[in-house]
Amino acid sequence: MNKQLLSQIEKLKDFPLALQEKVHVGKFIIDEYNGNGESYNLFSTILEKSFDDMEKLEVSFKELTKSKLQIKPYQINRILKTYFPPEESVKPVTAKKTDHSSVEKTKGKTEKAESEIGFKELLEKESKKFVRVRTDYYKVSFTLTSKKDKAPALFYWKKGTITEDWGRDIIKLIRKYDSFVNVPDNTSNYKTEFSEEGNNYFNLYTKPKYFPVTGSIETTKLFLTHIFRDKLEFILDYLKILYEQPVQKLPVICLISKEQETGKTTFLRWLCTIFDGNGIILGNEDFSNKFNSHYVGKLVIGIDESFIDRNLIKEKIKRMVTDPSINMEAKGRDQVKVDFNGKFILLSNKETNFIQMEDEDNRFFVCKVPVIENKDPDIETKLENEIPAFLHYLQQRKLFHLRKTRLWFEPKDYETAALKKIVMNTRSKVEKEMIFWMESIFDHEVEWEEIKVVPVKLANQIQQNLKSYNSLRSEIEHILKENWRLVPGGNQRFDHPMMDQEWIENGTIQQSIIRKDSCIGKPYTITRTFYNSKNENSNLS
Repeated sequence: MNKQLLSQIEKLKDFPLALQEKVHVGKFIIDEYNGNGESYNLFSTILEKSFDDMEKLEVSFKELTKSKLQIKPYQINRILKTYFPPEESVKPVTAKKTDHSSVEKTKGKTEKAESEIGFKELLEKESKKFVRVRTDYYKVSFTLTSKKDKAPALFYWKKGTITEDWGRDIIKLIRKYDSFVNVPDNTSNYKTEFSEEGNNYFNLYTKPKYFPVTGSIETTKLFLTHIFRDKLEFILDYLKILYEQPVQKLPVICLISKEQETGKTTFLRWLCTIFDGNGIILGNEDFSNKFNSHYVGKLVIGIDESFIDRNLIKEKIKRMVTDPSINMEAKGRDQVKVDFNGKFILLSNKETNFIQMEDEDNRFFVCKVPVIENKDPDIETKLENEIPAFLHYLQQRKLFHLRKTRLWFEPKDYETAALKKIVMNTRSKVEKEMIFWMESIFDHEVEWEEIKVVPVKLANQIQQNLKSYNSLRSEIEHILKENWRLVPGGNQRFDHPMMDQEWIENGTIQQSIIRKDSCIGKPYTITRTFYNSKNENSNLS
């Protein structure tokens, strides 16, 4: 018998203990005295103030006597430290009045309601905080923001920890599911669980926090107009689809600006606030990690201060934009395939090269955000207060763009000069030299509508400026075939344009000339129209 600890427990008789505390203290007393009469006397003496009347105390004593819950000494010491300073849980001293008052204040009405619950009802109540999906246990809880707002969260919880706190009897009361599903629903029809052919599924998508209510959206409209300017109709359609049809695939939104205080981070936080637990903001490393269980069930996935320096990450984003499902992977647990409905929002202060883009990368809407002229320190609070009214506005608003592609919009609907600038600036040096060579040819021969080229001849033409490239020919062929999607023609005789320099005026002036080199091979045909689509001067306004 742990007489020293029992003597410490006696100091708790002056306190109305919290629900879990009185269960642990009561069960420890019963087990130490093997449930005899002396255990009831100490039980009633210490816990009298924790129950509304003696009848409820007696019911709890009987239920805890039958319970298989096992309480360890360290769990009692943890309770003692709640009411007494750490050093006081070792030697008996009088508790401070300030501690007593603060403890009682934290209990309030909740403690009064909980004191009426017996141990069986307590287990049933606590069991609802847990779920078992396949063979793993999770606690359905929440995290606290810096503003102390609750954000829904699902935490992996060890079975041993649950039984340590509540005994083995709680396990049979915990809801059990065959797998996860990801069914987004932002209406009052939202469901936490689904059943199909005898199988039960737990929804990763959390219950919506906000619902439509009529009201003013003056601040919201001004803010969105500042961010998106001439693309306001596009973003309003985007947000309406996101809210009403969350399974619809949509383009990646990229907000860029080298300036500070533009509002791009405020937009991302506001969007995550609208969808509450279904939005998340990641860093580059969070997204690069192969473990993805923390974001696969989210509707809004923001990556702040993005700099996608690896092509593998860009291809991962492009793939996920259109993939209907994904393998959810958590450390130490089996993969689970679930539907993926995430929409990416990328923020960066690198305006020209935060990601490597090619001409056919039409899944990205790139918007350069200007600095806010009239700063409002309360704008985030105002935006949050207008969320219900904004959702009502989205419901009433008719779509400007009809669905044309799998990402709803046509690329021209969200094409911007900022996107073209990134495409130009992130081209390889070889590709830039190829375009510069084409420019020289087409500018010199203004009547030519097409030229035919082969990698080996083109490499000879541009190698002077690319001396460090050892495999220039294969790099050119890769650009022609993979990047530009050109197909070589059949074996034929053709004239390959070659640019040379000649001296005139008795060797005092050098000028460029174009000659035709007769060849046999399988050439790539480049038209003037195709060249114009690649030329920086033709693309940028």
